[in-house]
Amino acid sequence: MSRRYITVLIATLILGSPSATHSASWVLRGHGLSSDYTKTSTDSSISGTSFLELSAQSGFQVALERRSGRRLGWELSAGELDIDVVSGFRRLVPVSFDPLVLEEQVTLFDAGPIALRPVTAALLVHAPLGRLDLYIGPLAGVSFFSVGRDLPDRDPEFTYGGKAGVDILLGRSNWALSIDLRHLQVVHETLERDLYRDIGLQTIGVGLSYRFPQRRQRGTAAPPPSPSLQRATQAHSL
Repeated sequence: MSRRYITVLIATLILGSPSATHSASWVLRGHGLSSDYTKTSTDSSISGTSFLELSAQSGFQVALERRSGRRLGWELSAGELDIDVVSGFRRLVPVSFDPLVLEEQVTLFDAGPIALRPVTAALLVHAPLGRLDLYIGPLAGVSFFSVGRDLPDRDPEFTYGGKAGVDILLGRSNWALSIDLRHLQVVHETLERDLYRDIGLQTIGVGLSYRFPQRRQRGTAAPPPSPSLQRATQAHSL
């Protein structure tokens, strides 16, 4: 098979548009999340330097969108992302006084994971393209935290950001492959000697979405019969 036919086949599969491609009134999405977020916060004093290392791991999110036509939708989402936390203290200690020799001493503590649980609302603008449903928009909400026993509690905090993604419809079903990119900026009111600071991270989500079809309103006229059915009916009446 030549490259031309392969190209035409791929374009047909992606851009071919079923009759009810973007007529959903509600869309439910579920994603598995991953992030490469890392951050180190430090606080220095005369005795040494305290530090906190954050490293995001994996998580999940569930979202429900109310479509207001083909181009606009409101989405409410909730999820959880695990963040590993390592705290420590770094200082210089003398190992010799004649001559004076200092050596760095580092003490590490596994502070346990932080569960970041954002709940956000987003306004999504859609760009339907055949079997592809592209979307992008801002989001805002609040993030809740579940912290390890060796870390101070963290109150819910304002969160904002944006997201972009695509749903790739699977055949003529209501299911679609869903890919979602999201930026979250968690605003923390920093206090003196507070190592938490703000958290700004990106996540990528891969999962599935399901489109609930619109219900036909009562009194709506049924679609006209196909030409072949009309001809068969006429032949039968003759």
